[in-house]
Amino acid sequence: MDNILIPIILGSDKDISFSKEIKDELYKFGINSIVRIASAHKSIDNLIKIIHLYENNTSVPIIITCAGKSNALSGVVDSKISKPVIACPPIKNDNMYDLYSSISMPTDVCPLFILNPKNVALSVAKICGLLNHNIKIKVNEIHKNNELKLIINDIKSKYSDDNLDYDLLNICIENTKEIYDSSEYTFIKNGKIKDIYLNNNSNSCQYTMVTSDRLSSFDRVITTIPMKGMVLNKVSEWWFDMTKDIVPNHMLEPELRPGCRDMVVKRTDVFQIEFIMRGYLTGSTNTSIWKNYEKGSRYYCGNILEDGMIHNQKLSRALLTPTTKGEVDELISKKDIIDKEIMTLEEWDICAKYSHKLFEYGQKIASEKGLILVDTKYEFGKDIEGNIILVDELHTPDSSRYWIKYNYQERFDHELNPDMIDKEFIRKWIKSVYDDPYNAKEIIVSDIMRLKTANRYLQLYELITGNEL
Repeated sequence: MDNILIPIILGSDKDISFSKEIKDELYKFGINSIVRIASAHKSIDNLIKIIHLYENNTSVPIIITCAGKSNALSGVVDSKISKPVIACPPIKNDNMYDLYSSISMPTDVCPLFILNPKNVALSVAKICGLLNHNIKIKVNEIHKNNELKLIINDIKSKYSDDNLDYDLLNICIENTKEIYDSSEYTFIKNGKIKDIYLNNNSNSCQYTMVTSDRLSSFDRVITTIPMKGMVLNKVSEWWFDMTKDIVPNHMLEPELRPGCRDMVVKRTDVFQIEFIMRGYLTGSTNTSIWKNYEKGSRYYCGNILEDGMIHNQKLSRALLTPTTKGEVDELISKKDIIDKEIMTLEEWDICAKYSHKLFEYGQKIASEKGLILVDTKYEFGKDIEGNIILVDELHTPDSSRYWIKYNYQERFDHELNPDMIDKEFIRKWIKSVYDDPYNAKEIIVSDIMRLKTANRYLQLYELITGNEL
């Protein structure tokens, strides 16, 4: 059954364009087809000859017929052959009166009756999949994708822009010292988003990393997004658990985790490099691969980019594109990192290997959940024993770009932005309001926009973890 051939018999050459739709859908399953024309009314002898030809052909498991108003074609073929016949009459009118002959066959004449060309191809694939495992896999993928589409659309509806919870504005956490100012903790430092505290009873070996609701973009803290800190922390926690056997990380055991926005972690000396993995030509900030490509750059962080690519196109392979870690991120290459002694070659090679492994696994899991992990940021450091481990956060909507998978290709083909579900949503809004966000004196985000962004973070959390916050 590896060389499957599906004859599509037409009653008239007027239906050739219709048969092409069926052929195209069959081809998506790797199934070849051939179009024949033989009217049951005007060329019965030729039709019988064709039927006999395919009756004894072991590569032909099914025959498709396309005839409309008087569908003797399907009846004749089905009555003369032992193989399944699928009748797919082209619809010629709104009332569909010409389909009656297709559904009122004589006794013992039983062609299957399906109208939609896509459904015909799926039915053929299901039958062929009984004997061909590769085709069966593709059929199962369709069912899985349909299920994921419904789940995604349900979650998107729940967190749509029409369902904004204004009460969330009252629980934003900007200054975590208000919560962690106690004898159990000593404040160490605060970053753009996370604040670090020393656990006073841990002999300086354990820190508590607390994720605020602050939003950082365009090299500055701009505003707060309700629930954002909880989402980032819990998404990271989920991914750290999932990947701990692939790459060691700084998160300590679950019983040590005190709350929804805090994580007990190992004390680590962090490398001052961010490891950015990219799978698509996209982005809106000055360091993004798309903005540099758009300006004409074809050498990006040590990678050679080919000409002729377009916005949001999938790259031929995943690229590691490092940046410096600081108040202002700057592009850098592996060579410069080694030459400037920011990292040793051995340290770089270990972190690069870990980055590729994490990204490959992240893309796989995201795909299974109906998402595309487009790009992401990893940070690494050394624990007190000298081991290189993953730190900070993992595959969050702040550090990563996620797109909805089922409509990516259609939107790409129509030059539309992907259906995004991450921090890029608020970045694009800011760029639409402020011509130069990097140099704007002040960036003001409305409460409605803050809540719309919060809803996208909550969507992502539920899609990834399957739970609600």
